[in-house]
Amino acid sequence: MAGRRERVHAAGFVLIMLAGAALRYYVIKADLGVTIDSDEAVIGLMGKHILEGREYPAYFYGQGYMGSLEAFLAAGAFALFGVSVSSLKLLMLALSMVFVAVTYFLARSMEDEATALFATLLVSIPPPFLTVYGLKARGGYIETLIFGSLLMVLSLKIRGSARGSAPPLMFALMGFVAGLAWWTNNLVIYYFVPVSLILFKVFRRGNALRLAAVTGLSFLIGSLPMWIYRAAHSGGNGDLVSFKGSFQAFKNFFQQGVPVILGARQAWSGTDFFPSATLLLSAAYGGCLLYYALKRKGSGALVTVAFLLSVPVLFALSVKAGGFAIEPRYLLPMYSVLTFIVAWPIVKIFDYSRLAGAAAAALLVAVNLYGTFNLKPELQLPFSNGLRVERESGGLIELLKKEGIDAAYADYWVAYRLTFETGEDVLAIPWGETAVNRYPRYLQMIRERKRHAYILQGAPSERFETFLKDNSIRFTKKEAGNYSVFDGFTSVSTGKDAVSAAGWRCSAEGDPENCEKAFDKDPGSGWDPRLSSNGADYILDTGSVSEIGFLKVDFGPLFGMLDKAPGATVSLFLSDDGLAWTGPRPLTHIDVKGDGNSFIFALNGGRARYVKITQDRRVASNFHPIYEIMKY
Repeated sequence: MAGRRERVHAAGFVLIMLAGAALRYYVIKADLGVTIDSDEAVIGLMGKHILEGREYPAYFYGQGYMGSLEAFLAAGAFALFGVSVSSLKLLMLALSMVFVAVTYFLARSMEDEATALFATLLVSIPPPFLTVYGLKARGGYIETLIFGSLLMVLSLKIRGSARGSAPPLMFALMGFVAGLAWWTNNLVIYYFVPVSLILFKVFRRGNALRLAAVTGLSFLIGSLPMWIYRAAHSGGNGDLVSFKGSFQAFKNFFQQGVPVILGARQAWSGTDFFPSATLLLSAAYGGCLLYYALKRKGSGALVTVAFLLSVPVLFALSVKAGGFAIEPRYLLPMYSVLTFIVAWPIVKIFDYSRLAGAAAAALLVAVNLYGTFNLKPELQLPFSNGLRVERESGGLIELLKKEGIDAAYADYWVAYRLTFETGEDVLAIPWGETAVNRYPRYLQMIRERKRHAYILQGAPSERFETFLKDNSIRFTKKEAGNYSVFDGFTSVSTGKDAVSAAGWRCSAEGDPENCEKAFDKDPGSGWDPRLSSNGADYILDTGSVSEIGFLKVDFGPLFGMLDKAPGATVSLFLSDDGLAWTGPRPLTHIDVKGDGNSFIFALNGGRARYVKITQDRRVASNFHPIYEIMKY
């Protein structure tokens, strides 16, 4: 009889896994909110670079947190199936199903077989947010759920083995997994609460110091990439909980985060999937939590309840997390045990009445499926200059290839996605108010490309076109969906020969040791205020008071300068003594070239010895290097 029951449970587990895989495959094919975005594209580019042996990053490009484990896994997927969006999504589908499997083993360690199977079913066919976010390569979120659940499984194994007398190897394995998880994504901190509760008595034994040392050393080994990075980049900060409490974050947890986590509404939406969904599901889950806490005996219930209750506290203590309640990715760890509190009461109902239990189970699964099938994909698309990026970029890619354009400047949410989807055949880097330079090597690589373009949409596109026309700059413009592609610019010439820079001197708040590179006649080198947080003011001393007709300043790739009002982020001042300044002088022309962008300041015969160039200090992304200054 026992053998038959085990076979039935095994078959049920297999069916649950197949159902979960089928659901996720459908969501990918139907594109129900899983369109690749630029953050995912960065993971794809990292995987491509790893596969090609070009880079072996420790963290997500452009930041010192969120380890690169997912990128290395992507490299493996690309090696097997080729570099593509499909390969990346296939990897995420596989990882999502690993989480489903680990959830079963965790549930089986804490609950009976029936409860474990039903809890696993609710993770296999989960609320829409887990389905969607589990399929996004955003830097280790689904891996954190896997590692966190695995940590709980290991800690339960240790506590349950001969009254906690588990071999040191078990502690070493747990420490290694914890270290690997901490490097991957600091969200694993949520799991340290239940793991600490589970192992509290174990570490009170006489050999606690030895076991703690083994665990700690293994943690260091698992998180070794983090320590290597920290050693090479002193002062870098990880994605740690800030512990700057916020009542608003706590409020956001319940008002915005909980409805999405429970499946009542879609992320980025203020509307429920059906009337009163938030109220009904909150009441259902809340009632189950209360019943589970009061009726479920044993330490497993204490661990589950403590875990769930600790989440809003840690969430509220992190200002950064608190701001993301409307897309509550920082609440994803709740899914490791959330289904336990629902599965156990429903199994009890089933024991009392099979019809009532089956109806309750079917209703909850139906609610999850209803929400998934009614997802609005456009709500998951990021905004680019006030408009959402398009779900399909095939038309834009086709236009760029047809025109022979192999380099472009675009909004962040367009740039890296375009670069990855074309396999870097078209190299696009961000500019504008969302200019986050994830991969600095692209700054040099793009200067070596043959034909450049600007890709804009919405108001910035209109401002850009107006600016070019007002300054008599010829250009071509083509449309691809909502995108406007500008290229074919005619260079602006001052009509004069540049004055010799002999005897010039300079000073700068940031990167002062390189300020002379801005007039060394080498367009490949320059002064870069982005290397310092001290400021972006540059002062040029020409040696004597003299007439200046034009001043041509090559800023390189034009990040941000035209996404607002023309010239709003750069100003020029003149002085005879370096103390009293006149200005600011207006920007009158821009030379939009393939290898950079030169601002032309028409000074109309003004006389000065000192020239000060200032840049917008409001955000660091508005700081731009000066490659060359030429006086006419």
